[in-house]
Amino acid sequence: MTRILSPLIVGYLNNSNYATLHEPFGFQSDVLKSHKLKDTLWGPAGFVFDFESTPNLIRGPIGENKRGGAAHDIACRIGACPGITKSIAADVYFEIMEYCDSIDTQRFSKEKHPYLPAPIIVPYVKTRDWLRRLIKSNIVRIWPGDYFQKYELTATAKEIYGIDGDPYCTMEKLDAAIAQSEKVTDTVKSMPLQADNKELLINKTEAVTEELKDTKAEIR
Repeated sequence: MTRILSPLIVGYLNNSNYATLHEPFGFQSDVLKSHKLKDTLWGPAGFVFDFESTPNLIRGPIGENKRGGAAHDIACRIGACPGITKSIAADVYFEIMEYCDSIDTQRFSKEKHPYLPAPIIVPYVKTRDWLRRLIKSNIVRIWPGDYFQKYELTATAKEIYGIDGDPYCTMEKLDAAIAQSEKVTDTVKSMPLQADNKELLINKTEAVTEELKDTKAEIR
């Protein structure tokens, strides 16, 4: 059964399409199952990808499918699905886009197509979406770049795109925030408060510190 198993929760690494998963993203594929391959794939938290590899010139006019792009990028990584080929990964891309389209029934609404006669909206949209899926999946199928099985699932942004994590969230700023949070904890510890209140405040400030440290680890 083709399905998406989790929300796509990401943090952007630039103002365009480089991103990292904040939570694992998984999907189940009938295409992979039909080839007797591992049919449930997961991208781990911290997985770095670019949503869709099709050029902006193509992606812009015919629309985006970020979940399809994420699924395709996961399927293309070393070890994610032993035995998969570049062509099968392209078919998975088509499959997940088709699944997403099947969920989005609003794409047939009259509000989205005010200038089309009602009787032709459904056939028009279905034909348009099929062509979009076909074009994008075949672009990645024949694309001459060496993206297929070039990187591990755990490859960093530096390895793939040459950028050191999130350039808008610098290590220096995070280090300063962590130091400040630890200082607040020390201050609370020295304050003359009732034991229960002091423990509660200390737990909250330490939780903030740990969250900042986790963020630092994620964007490396």
